[in-house]
Amino acid sequence: TLDDIKKVASPEVREDPLKFKDILISTTRNIDRINAANLEREIYVARRNGKVTKVIDGQHRIVKAIRDKKFVNVRYVDLENASAEMQQMFEQSLYLPGTFIF
Repeated sequence: TLDDIKKVASPEVREDPLKFKDILISTTRNIDRINAANLEREIYVARRNGKVTKVIDGQHRIVKAIRDKKFVNVRYVDLENASAEMQQMFEQSLYLPGTFIF
């Protein structure tokens, strides 16, 4: 659950959302959900050995932040320190590298 992720995530940091562009799910997005995204809420991103690997929560917030040229609040889940279950869940890539569609 997101509560479990919050327990192991790093403290919040401000980041340029373009850092996460290549790990977004490649799909058409609902513009109403993008517009409604709250950029004050943090996003959760998995990383392994410092390399970002997957957006766990916050796809629409990242897209909105890129569109509006705003920074995002990020909490990282370092997989090398996560439970075996969490590692398995977040290392199974569902993402296609490439572009995303607004």
